[in-house]
Amino acid sequence: MKRSILWLALLGAAFGAGAPAASAAKPGFLVGAAMESANPETNICLGGYGDCGPGGRTMTGVKDPLWARSIAIGDTAGGSMILVHTTNIGLFASYKTIAGVGAYHMRQAISERTGVPADHVIIQADHSHAGPDTIGIWGGVPTSYLRLLQDAAVKAGTRAWEERRAATIKVGTADGAGITSSYEDAPNLETDDEFRLLFADDKKGRRIATLSNYSPHATVLGGSNKGASGDWPEWAATIAQGRYGGVGLGSVGTLGREDFGAQDDGAQGEAQARTRLYRMITDATAVAETVPATGVDVRTTFIREPIAQPVLLANLIPEGTLNVPGAGYEISIDRDINAPWLTGGFLGTYAGAARIGDVFVGVAPGESFPEIQAYLRDEGGVTGTRAFFHLGASNDFLGYMLRPVDHYPQVLREGALYLGGCPEEQVLEGLMQPYDEACTDHWTLMVSPTIGSHVACTIQDAAGSLGFTVGTRDPNCTPLTALDGQAAPAERAGRPSRPSKKSRRARK
Repeated sequence: MKRSILWLALLGAAFGAGAPAASAAKPGFLVGAAMESANPETNICLGGYGDCGPGGRTMTGVKDPLWARSIAIGDTAGGSMILVHTTNIGLFASYKTIAGVGAYHMRQAISERTGVPADHVIIQADHSHAGPDTIGIWGGVPTSYLRLLQDAAVKAGTRAWEERRAATIKVGTADGAGITSSYEDAPNLETDDEFRLLFADDKKGRRIATLSNYSPHATVLGGSNKGASGDWPEWAATIAQGRYGGVGLGSVGTLGREDFGAQDDGAQGEAQARTRLYRMITDATAVAETVPATGVDVRTTFIREPIAQPVLLANLIPEGTLNVPGAGYEISIDRDINAPWLTGGFLGTYAGAARIGDVFVGVAPGESFPEIQAYLRDEGGVTGTRAFFHLGASNDFLGYMLRPVDHYPQVLREGALYLGGCPEEQVLEGLMQPYDEACTDHWTLMVSPTIGSHVACTIQDAAGSLGFTVGTRDPNCTPLTALDGQAAPAERAGRPSRPSKKSRRARK
């Protein structure tokens, strides 16, 4: 009998040695994912490069299927976050061309269907220049397509929440070198070369979702392409899906002034991009660490920024009444011109942050320059995090956002005459004077010199309210954020949500 007891004890010790590891991997999150088709029913205008008049960039078909993709993350204490990713040049919070449509309205509709507070829902565009022109500068899209896109986004976000199940989350990063800047000289020369990957597996090890986050513009296919596509974010999503299963999402980070850096356009550029994406996904997966289930939360803050760039006042001009001579551009921006989105000379929009365990997620309503991420991540603006994600073009789309303000003169000098083809460069060349050759649209499509600093400050403040440690605050933050949160639009507060039967079974 003693020998049997001893043998049983040894067996128990042997098998017990693996118990702590199994316990450490116990699922602590609830994750769901879904995708809904958002393919246009007819050929419509693509965003970027030039307008879609005769011979212009009207799509000739669908190259890569367009989707609304969503990941929903919750915790056992009731925390919640829903991210919906869409393929288009950019989504406004609200549209003047059709009532009740826009990222704000998508968030409210998802909240109504799921019970998740609306300010815990994030709607992101990938800013693909092979995606539909949902901002209206290059010809716009029919209101019927805006409705189709909104329906797809709401369905994807709702289904993702309903299908969440017990999961573990891991996060890893990889070297994403190869990104190039639009400028050849400082101060706007640096790029954010980090590739970030977050993925969730259920209790049986089956992949639920993979979220990639990388900073360059979705412009690999180039201006000659007329096939609708999400460009590299879509390829990142499908690469992850093909390798691991589940739903893939490819999200843009600090995409302002940054390009993928493929040496070629079109098919050759795509092949180069896919090779880099495959390598980065592999590398980030290999070093991924388990994220502790210490809570899921979101802080979305309504902010106001004065309009300093005169071109954006064209938002007030009725469609079809103003064209730039010889440029082929109709200056017609489709963003809602009613309060609170436009009040006097102030635009109303959103910025904020989210936490997934100890993973930090910044949320910006436009094309952040990489110095915003540097302020938060590299300069100690936010500390105590396992990884720093940044979701650009989220919850609204207000163009470029630089930081700090002393980087603004170069943007002004290189882009003030962009709509006229940057003639100052020809003058400088004739005088044999150095110039950057940038000729960017950054100044033309920038709300103000301070919007990037403002957004960075608001994200940092949101981080503090989420329980992250924040470092020294930029002295300019106090005046810039003075109106944050004031006279904000109503947000659905959420309600207790009973998961679907499928989700309830998965929790057990």
